[in-house]
Amino acid sequence: MIGRRLLLGAGLCLLPGPLLAAALEFDEAQLRRRGLDPAMARYFSEAPRFTAGERRVALYLNGRPLGRVLARFGAQGELCFDAALLRAARLKAPAGAGEGGCQDFLASYPNTVVELQPSDETVRLVVSQQALATAPGTEGGFIQGGSAGLLNYDLYGARQQAPWGDSQQVFGNTELGVNAGNWMVRSRQTFAHANGRMRSQWLSTYAQTSLAERQAILQLGQINAHNRVLAGVPLTGVQWLPETALSRGARRLAPIEGIAQGPARVEVHQGQALVYSTLVPEGPFRLDAVRPLNRQQDLQVAVHEGSGEVRRFIVPIASFSAAAPAPAGLALALGQARGYGGYRTATPWVGSISQGFALSHQRSLALAAIASADGYSGLGLALDQQWATHTGGAFSVATAQWGGVAGLSATAALRHRFGERLSLSSSFTQRSPGFTDLAQTLAQGRYLGSAQRTQSVALGGSHPGLGGYSLGYVQAFGGAASRAVNLGWNRNVGALSLSARLQRDISPAPREHAGRRYRERGGTEFYLSATVPLGGGTRLGAFARDSGQGLQLGSSLSGRGSDRLGYQVQAAQGQRQPGTDLGAQLNWQGSAARVGAGINDNGAGVRSYTGQLSGAAAWHAEGVTLGPAALGDTFAIATVGDVPGARLDTPAGSVWTDRQGRALIAHLPAYRDSEVRLATPSLPRNVDVNSAAQSVRAGRGAVAYVDFAVQRARRLLLTVRKPDGTAPAKGSAVLGADGQWVTAVGAAGKVYLLDANAHRVLRVQLEGQRHCRLHFNLPALAGEQHYQTAEAQCLEEEPA
Repeated sequence: MIGRRLLLGAGLCLLPGPLLAAALEFDEAQLRRRGLDPAMARYFSEAPRFTAGERRVALYLNGRPLGRVLARFGAQGELCFDAALLRAARLKAPAGAGEGGCQDFLASYPNTVVELQPSDETVRLVVSQQALATAPGTEGGFIQGGSAGLLNYDLYGARQQAPWGDSQQVFGNTELGVNAGNWMVRSRQTFAHANGRMRSQWLSTYAQTSLAERQAILQLGQINAHNRVLAGVPLTGVQWLPETALSRGARRLAPIEGIAQGPARVEVHQGQALVYSTLVPEGPFRLDAVRPLNRQQDLQVAVHEGSGEVRRFIVPIASFSAAAPAPAGLALALGQARGYGGYRTATPWVGSISQGFALSHQRSLALAAIASADGYSGLGLALDQQWATHTGGAFSVATAQWGGVAGLSATAALRHRFGERLSLSSSFTQRSPGFTDLAQTLAQGRYLGSAQRTQSVALGGSHPGLGGYSLGYVQAFGGAASRAVNLGWNRNVGALSLSARLQRDISPAPREHAGRRYRERGGTEFYLSATVPLGGGTRLGAFARDSGQGLQLGSSLSGRGSDRLGYQVQAAQGQRQPGTDLGAQLNWQGSAARVGAGINDNGAGVRSYTGQLSGAAAWHAEGVTLGPAALGDTFAIATVGDVPGARLDTPAGSVWTDRQGRALIAHLPAYRDSEVRLATPSLPRNVDVNSAAQSVRAGRGAVAYVDFAVQRARRLLLTVRKPDGTAPAKGSAVLGADGQWVTAVGAAGKVYLLDANAHRVLRVQLEGQRHCRLHFNLPALAGEQHYQTAEAQCLEEEPA
């Protein structure tokens, strides 16, 4: 720090380039009177340059920031293209270059532009495309391959103590898998244990590989048949489908929204297939990642509350058709129908095919067919059209034949934006009495078929005075009949945040299907909240809610004890309860798992305890690494030297390194650039990192390795004395072994070294051509001190 201030104080490197282009002369006497060594003036007289040695700089490549890296500069301030810099900038090494020393990169790529900005500590490189290197294991600019085994788990448990008896339940989802050689294998299971009864299900096992050059995915095993238009079924077989990550212009999917009365498991089914499953906390939830399998079957959402209650509602598939058209490409599936998640079905052979065509930038067409060995057949067509910048729609029609009876299904969807603040979407589906899904013909037990007619409308927008709002209405008749309306609103008033959600089921009566009675309709769920920050990450909130058990008013206090620990305490009073409902919740994210624990007392003798544990484990070449989030198709293993507790900001959220300095990056977007950034404040004070940011582009199914090279620097503050006990003159240059300028002597003979290990031979330039060499002993390492201190003797040397 002392050396840097002296250097900046000289002001020499800040002079405009045109002035420095000419030879400059300095008044050495004047410089000495100001405490500056004339050697510094001679060094900076020709051009603005970095001092010789290593410096941390901001690196830009072709205008794109690559983060801060540790760069080396030569005796004349020139940039050293060593192996570390080439790796950080993803540049090709010159032919015949080794790992050590500076390489003649400019001779191999003479068009390279190197712009050094020492005043901003910035280096800007402009290179040709031929100089850019692909990472090891990459083809087409993305990482491929890598191998690792994995386990994902999400467990939730609840125990209730009440005057009428105790109860407990545990349920969870697990996933086993392996990635190797651009293939991935996944196997999903679910289990539930309630009051001494255990129920488990093996949901599916399949293998998959991505064929990037064909923009396709190949699947083998227990799969869900994807068809652009028609409803498929779970199969044991083989499937070819488009790689959506390589499709252009795909729109976002329509969200699924609801309210949970407490921590709950949410399942989304389409026909017999479980499309999506997750755990949600108490209050409103929103699911943005649900991808339907086809355009014919409505989605059935089941909210499994911790109390054991199961609430269900329908999301029309036409609302998804209005949000996301099918991508172009071929989808082909062949296999034997299978039971799924407890459903019993016949098992004939089934073939499914669909083909999407991009007719133009604003129009797409999909054709589809499906057939089974026991006589079912279906044909379909879907058209998506963008008529204007803000207006578009979709239309699909399907016909099916079974047992000599034919039927027809038609769906229309419309979307329109009224400027930038208001959007409207609507959909309509009508099925004739003879239309039958393939799954319905195979069912041997309970089956919830799609409704004969569904209608939906959704309005969403924002207003400078009113805030953000959404309104939705859905009605379905026949089969899985329902009728519901929902309303959402949010607004910020200064620091105060307000939000509300109303969900009203207005279906006329309870229903019974296949001897099983479902929850009575007609319920209303309401949630209103207001929160205000108190500072330090703490928020005070108030809420009103009604989930069919009467109005309940309460308040909450939430915040974070650290980056990893969150908490919430709340108290509520209801119309139908005699006492005050008190609750507390703690959530902690470690380097190995996420843990949640809660307690609630309703004031009437009922107390409940909840716990949640989720995370992942990866087996790889370096050992076993644990992580707090489930691993996706494409993930990475990051290493920060051997530094534990370092924080990484990733596309899947923040994670911390374990005792070996490793961390799991749970998800990387396939075939897309994503950045992994190391939070340098989380590093020990004596640790430096070459580059704090790395860009990763990985193909689906790859296991990427992200290595942050770190160095444990020894920052040292020397107190220098000559043999007569006096200190060298303030401003005297401190030179390295090859004569390069390192720093300057400060007041009272203080010399600050950024890394004493890098400068074992140091000399101080005295008056004339005389020098004295510094002799000092490095103190013993002591924890993670910012710097250490030592005494140094400066013994004069004879002129060479």
